[in-house]
Amino acid sequence: MTNTNSGSHANGPVLKFTVAGVQHESHEQYIEGIKIRKLAGAHPEDKILLAIRKPWADELITDETVIDLAREGIEHFLVVKAHEEFLVSISINDREYKIKRGVHSVAELKKIAGVLLADELEEIIDGVLKPLKDDGTVLIKGCEIFISHKRDGTSS
Repeated sequence: MTNTNSGSHANGPVLKFTVAGVQHESHEQYIEGIKIRKLAGAHPEDKILLAIRKPWADELITDETVIDLAREGIEHFLVVKAHEEFLVSISINDREYKIKRGVHSVAELKKIAGVLLADELEEIIDGVLKPLKDDGTVLIKGCEIFISHKRDGTSS
């Protein structure tokens, strides 16, 4: 691949990023999706995702996508193999469950963990309990932590 970026080289800041859990460094501010794919050893049909902080969904990276590595924080790229059903781990009441990435209903999460429908389910986000609506949905990206408990009171 020919480098057409005439920006900073060896004398620029070192920008760190991870690809499939492996740390890499670059002196270039921008990197193309095809280079991420090559670093990952991913096949053309595999998906490359840029991990984005909740509540936003991860960003699909195509071979043509140009990513700015100088944004705040370290960019983390995930590889989803085309031939695998992509399951992630979540925790409900200190028990681990494997579930597909994506949007799931609160009722479905309760059913998976055997939580009573009458109980309240909450997600821990940045150390804060966030109550979930019984008829709501949750974006599952992996490593989410949920707890359930009896409702504090009833209001009608």
